[in-house]
Amino acid sequence: MSEELPKGWIEISLHEVANKITDGTHKTPTYVSDGIRFISIKNIKPYKPINWSSYEKYITKEEHGELIKRCHPEKGDILFPRIGTLGYSKRIDFDETVSLFVGLGLIKPDRNVISDRFLEHYMNSPRIRELSFEKATGAGRLTLALKESKLLPCLVPPLNEQTRIANKLDGLLAKVNTAQIRLEKIPALLKGFRQSVLAAATSGKLTREWIGDKQTKWELLSIADLADVKGGKRLPKGEKLIEENTGLPYIRAGQLKQGTVINTENTRSRQLYLTPEIQEKISRYTVSKGDIYLTIVGASIGDAGVIPEHYDGANLTENAAKLTGFKKPLSAEFFGYWLRSQELQDLIKMEIKSGAQGKLALKRIKELPVPYPNIKEQNEIVHRVKSLFSLADSVEKQYTEAKKRTDRLTQSLLAKAFRGELVPQDPNDEPASELLKRIQAEREIQLASKPKRKAAKSKVS
Repeated sequence: MSEELPKGWIEISLHEVANKITDGTHKTPTYVSDGIRFISIKNIKPYKPINWSSYEKYITKEEHGELIKRCHPEKGDILFPRIGTLGYSKRIDFDETVSLFVGLGLIKPDRNVISDRFLEHYMNSPRIRELSFEKATGAGRLTLALKESKLLPCLVPPLNEQTRIANKLDGLLAKVNTAQIRLEKIPALLKGFRQSVLAAATSGKLTREWIGDKQTKWELLSIADLADVKGGKRLPKGEKLIEENTGLPYIRAGQLKQGTVINTENTRSRQLYLTPEIQEKISRYTVSKGDIYLTIVGASIGDAGVIPEHYDGANLTENAAKLTGFKKPLSAEFFGYWLRSQELQDLIKMEIKSGAQGKLALKRIKELPVPYPNIKEQNEIVHRVKSLFSLADSVEKQYTEAKKRTDRLTQSLLAKAFRGELVPQDPNDEPASELLKRIQAEREIQLASKPKRKAAKSKVS
């Protein structure tokens, strides 16, 4: 550690504060329907209760008896992933007997030297995370070797100060966790709000006050009554898209999100292009600005929205259909709102044909119903939905920023704690170095006081 340590602190290797550091079984266990729980990395998250539902496996008591010869997890021990996701830990805070997966490391702290609660916090600190990744090896899944785990540096304050730090962190991180739980509810609430707006918009409730005494009548039409339904086109066999901007964008299913066509750094939604030679072969399968898209294959089936102006003339994937050539006065945005409404999405799910992926046939799309008000009311609905969605977007932006700050807060508190800045020091605390000397002296006295075994007399023949 480059900075000067707080008074009374020392830095030693992790194995020097542990009675044992090991990992779970290296053998593939035989799973049974009931028995001893078998914990994986999937079960643990820092400062969260063990999530048994994410990975629920059991082994027999007999097999567990063999496994605990290597690793015997007990309450107060520290679990830490050493394969895959590195740099966090979870203290065993339950009494249940369990066995461990090889990817989980286990620290049995020497409580004469270090508090298990303090060690859990330290093993979740930014410093340990950085060092774990630095020391890990492997091109695919990173692995922190057990010997490297044992050599990780460990900060050891005086025992009393450890308790104060752990108590303070327990209280602060509990508040952070409460805030995170509340924040986690917001996306679902916003999704519900948007769906409620769409339901009101496409049922006439949103404009009921606006209509007043005006006599308006909504018609129930089919998509075929309002637009032509046409499919996209897959690339010719053996051909590939390119990253170079040729001016010939090809819209993939992963880009059809959020009611529009997106272009991100993500592999599935990054914009790719056709060469002029390939585009000539599929030139009939393009979209125009203001067309409606509807995905018809795969996990994202039913995603719908409007083709923006800058994608006018782009080619469309075979995994989506376009709704074009409107036959009546029709707002594309209103049409898109209806297609994204929960009522229509439920109908689409009913129409999907069973198969490996599920597919929405063009014929079925044509038969889907559409509530149709006059164009003036459509435009008013679009205006009101945009206004309400703008409010939701504003809340979502605030949520995103709050979540970032909250997520950073845990690491900030941990970093502050292990700089010695979170709690006041007490000059009466026994320095960690003196504690270790005292413990070592006591152990030597105990060892010396043990009666020595007499050497066995050799037999006289």
